[in-house]
Amino acid sequence: MASNTYEAKLVEKLASMFGESLEVSRLIFEVLRTGKSIIGFSEILALARRLMKAGNVEDFTREAVLSMYGWRILIPLESRREASLSWERKVCTFRKDEAYIIPQCITYAFEKFQAEGVWNCKYAVDKYFERIGEPYRFKVPEIVDEMVDKAYFKLFTNGARIREICLRKGLPGDRVGVLIVELKGGGFISPALIPNRPVNSAEEEMFRGSPIYELNRALFVLRLKWGNKPKR
Repeated sequence: MASNTYEAKLVEKLASMFGESLEVSRLIFEVLRTGKSIIGFSEILALARRLMKAGNVEDFTREAVLSMYGWRILIPLESRREASLSWERKVCTFRKDEAYIIPQCITYAFEKFQAEGVWNCKYAVDKYFERIGEPYRFKVPEIVDEMVDKAYFKLFTNGARIREICLRKGLPGDRVGVLIVELKGGGFISPALIPNRPVNSAEEEMFRGSPIYELNRALFVLRLKWGNKPKR
């Protein structure tokens, strides 16, 4: 019973943090609790069937998957057209054999959350860069911290800003590109393909420092103070 009560509180925290219903948040909890790096739609559907007592399970699962994708908790493996690393170029088809990647940064954040009830993006940074053996890993938390603090529109950064932060924090210039690749590999950031041209000074600055990167909304939700559900 104590375990069930603790889990219920964690689900409530997820609901509050992401602005999702308790039902969707419970499914998010169960998906992340599997500990898988890749999970299929059929597996998520099976989890939803065990949770739901009534209603259209498939419709609920599709909506929940869209919410998880919007938050970047999971990312479809398929791209809309050409092969692309950009999250926004991925597409949810809801086929039974469709597969999704759960970013490593989300896996580590959930690990801490499940153990202590705290959604800690710094823990995810520390754990990921320790695992991959980044030689300058002790500098990375400060770099990521400032990158998030100075995010454009609470969601984006760009190559110029990352480089400026890295050099100021003492990362060698020839390691900046490597770090960006590592951040993409861990699911912390993704190339952002923004079709609109800049209309104000902040947008001009962001475009001028391109390439532009989207921050993982779920990982940094408490830092970015994302007030509403993300667009999907």
